[in-house]
Amino acid sequence: MKIRIIDDNPRRYGELATQLDQLGLNKSDYKIVDCVNTAEDLLVSNYYDLIILDILIPYYNYGEADKQVSIDFFNYLHSDECNHKPEKFIGITSDKEI
Repeated sequence: MKIRIIDDNPRRYGELATQLDQLGLNKSDYKIVDCVNTAEDLLVSNYYDLIILDILIPYYNYGEADKQVSIDFFNYLHSDECNHKPEKFIGITSDKEI
């Protein structure tokens, strides 16, 4: 299983990484990136079974987090522009107002 995690605070995934390791996934099977731009670049030539996306994420790693970026990325994943559509998609957030 190939997993892409998109979150501008990757430290919060330490426990998940430990669990994935214990399940026998290779570190090369999952990767965390900190912005949507990087995720889009990787989707050009890679397929992922699962994408976990922070709902408040910047487009560039130096930008401001914005829920519209996640909405646009979700729409991209379902468009004809996306060559490698993921099997599953999970949106998460720690923001209690969203």
